[in-house]
Amino acid sequence: MPTNKTKINIQNSLDIWNLVNNTFEQMNKLIQLNHTYRNSLLKECLEGTGVTMKDLILLGELKKLLRRHGGDFEHWILRAEDAIRTSRESREVEEMEELDERVP
Repeated sequence: MPTNKTKINIQNSLDIWNLVNNTFEQMNKLIQLNHTYRNSLLKECLEGTGVTMKDLILLGELKKLLRRHGGDFEHWILRAEDAIRTSRESREVEEMEELDERVP
């Protein structure tokens, strides 16, 4: 049969549990507030760059996906930049060849 002391400990444990839960709820609210503030700052910084928040979200998702599958984000970005550069150079060469064919 539980003693009064046991009941007090359970009550104290419940009080501690409630305090911890309330603290976590407050922390989550602060994190959300900071997240919103961070997003507004990011939007201000990105205004003239042509990069959108959607781009950042997609990059974040890609980074998570690569991390989950053991990929290296920086290595992937460098490879993507090389592929884009090569594609642009190929397109420029094709455009130059087309211009040469048109000029008599």
